[in-house]
Amino acid sequence: MKRIKSANYKFQLFTYTAIMLFFVNDILDDFMISNHNNIHFYLELFFVVALIYLLVTQFYKFILVNNELSTANDKLTILKRDLHEVIDNQFVVWKLTKAETDVAWFVIKGISFSKIAELRSVSEKTIHQQISSVYKKSDTKNRHEFMSGFLEDFINY
Repeated sequence: MKRIKSANYKFQLFTYTAIMLFFVNDILDDFMISNHNNIHFYLELFFVVALIYLLVTQFYKFILVNNELSTANDKLTILKRDLHEVIDNQFVVWKLTKAETDVAWFVIKGISFSKIAELRSVSEKTIHQQISSVYKKSDTKNRHEFMSGFLEDFINY
C-alpha cells in the first residue's frame, strides 16, 4: 500500500491555491478595466473554475485520507491491546512464572537468547532453562513453533 505523505499533499494544496489566487487576481484586474469581453478573460475564468474544482477535490481527498488513517490507527491500537491481552491470558493458562513470562515476551519480540540474558542480568544457560520450561508448558518444541501458535491465533482473529 502506498503511503501518502502529508507534507507533499499540503504543498500541492498550497500550490493550487497560489495559482488560483494569481488567476483570480488577474481576472479581477481584467474585469475592472472592462476587458472582460474577449477570449483571454474567458480562458482565465475557465482555468480559475478548474483550479477551484481541483483545490476542493484535493482538500476533500486529504480530509478523507486523514480520517481513514485515524480510523486505521485506532483499530490497530485496539488490535495490539487485544493481542497483548490474549497472549497474557495464554501465559496464565500455561502457569508461567514471572521469569518465564518475561523471557517468553522477549522471545515473541524476536530478541536473541544472549541479548535476553544480558537484559535480565542472568546467564544464557538460565535463559535456555527458562525458555525450555516455557516450551514444555506450551507444548511446543522451539521458538518458531512457539511463535507460530500466537501468529495463527492472530490470523484467525
